[in-house]
Amino acid sequence: MKIVIMLINLFVGLCCFAQGQAELTVYASVLSPHDTLELYVWDDMVAKPSKNPHRILKAPNAGGKFHFEISRLQDRSWINLGLSFQKLDGRPVHNILEGFLVKSGDSVDVYLSPRLGKIRSVSNGYDGGIPVLTENWNVRFDGKGAIKYTALWQALTSEHMENRNRILNRIGRTMTSTKLVLLYALQEESLKTLNTYKDNLPPDIYGVLEGQVRGKYGYEIGRTLDGLRFFSKTEQEKAMAQIELDRYLRLLGDDIIGQDLYCHSPHYIEYLVQYYWLAFTEQSEGKGGVGSWYRYCKENIEPSFLRDRVLTSLLMKRFQEAPQKEILEDALISIDDPYCLGLLEPLKHHLSGNEVFDFVLPDANGKYYSLKDFRGKVVFMDFWYAACTPCRKYMTEVVSPVKQRYKNNPNVVFVTVSTDRLDTFQKMLERQDFLPSEGIHLYTDNMRYSHPIIQYYQISAYPFPLLIGKDGRIVAGSSSLRDIERLSTAIQTALER
Repeated sequence: MKIVIMLINLFVGLCCFAQGQAELTVYASVLSPHDTLELYVWDDMVAKPSKNPHRILKAPNAGGKFHFEISRLQDRSWINLGLSFQKLDGRPVHNILEGFLVKSGDSVDVYLSPRLGKIRSVSNGYDGGIPVLTENWNVRFDGKGAIKYTALWQALTSEHMENRNRILNRIGRTMTSTKLVLLYALQEESLKTLNTYKDNLPPDIYGVLEGQVRGKYGYEIGRTLDGLRFFSKTEQEKAMAQIELDRYLRLLGDDIIGQDLYCHSPHYIEYLVQYYWLAFTEQSEGKGGVGSWYRYCKENIEPSFLRDRVLTSLLMKRFQEAPQKEILEDALISIDDPYCLGLLEPLKHHLSGNEVFDFVLPDANGKYYSLKDFRGKVVFMDFWYAACTPCRKYMTEVVSPVKQRYKNNPNVVFVTVSTDRLDTFQKMLERQDFLPSEGIHLYTDNMRYSHPIIQYYQISAYPFPLLIGKDGRIVAGSSSLRDIERLSTAIQTALER
């Protein structure tokens, strides 16, 4: 009887494993005994990975072997893999695997071996002063489900692509048209490589991987075109930019949009957002903001899973620049995808009239301030970091002059919040070259970008200003506070309420 029960339990366990679990085992004898690998797992993804809920699994070195057991997997999940110390400004850098599809039942072995890579200077290295090595892994996959890993690796990151970034960076802005030629060629080569695996992959898996390849290059081409159009000065340059833009806008036909399998590719959705940005600005001649762009996408994409994802990605990336209640309300009504609705709900935090996050933040001396300390006052808050050139420009040219106007008004408080580490924050305070004098300067308590207030507002672009009313509610944010007059007007209006 016990044997029967054991067999039943084993059968049930195996079924559960096949339905919701996967294994990933990394073999890398070259790594230090003290190294730890981190696996980031997303059950779904729209827009930037950091804006999506994810799990972090850690595996220590066990004699050159690192083992991960991934549970609670959805139909399509995504993974990034990197060393625990590979972080730049507090953000993880996944230099081993990035954007790989994992399915329930996978049991994949990953064999890493080093190859000569490009080393960046220590000043631009990982946190802790460790140099960055790029293009420094040879990878081989084996085991159940490994074929999709191999296909994507060969298509996007294999040896024949290893000089890609170096070539693209060398071309630079002065030869953007040459960069476009190279990107189109790389996209074609990558799709050809991926196609050699088509017969060995289920159609749904192949469709998602193809979406990843098309999307990765489609997005890069679109971003390059945006730059080409912006930096074109002469009539010849402008004409060439227009030819390239027309070509790009023609490439996305109904036959591609109709392939629903691409919709499950995060890269492809990002590509579509960029595509529709260029199409919208072309039609509107650069006029109109985030709201108009949103309406353009909604009108030009048939209601579908695809449209839900494009609209959500667009709003997650740009809504905080110019929050509009009517646009968010429309999205929450129009979009059906539950995952997208869950991502959009926190955008309400940016709307005027909503209560501000009840923060507790320290200054360089360890004194903590909370929102309650400023109740009854108008509070201007600006989030920044040391390496952010626009942050310095904004504080010097906008914030400091406005602060001088209100320096004798005890009912107006200027607060800056740095996302830097304490040592960097202290150096910036000592320099006194751009931070408003006599302001209250706080930092995120060495939590960097993972601090709850950064997550609450999903801040991904800096500077990020907020104006808080005497009642502790948002008065205005970001785009409406970008110049001296608008910031001054917003403060005066808040004082009179």
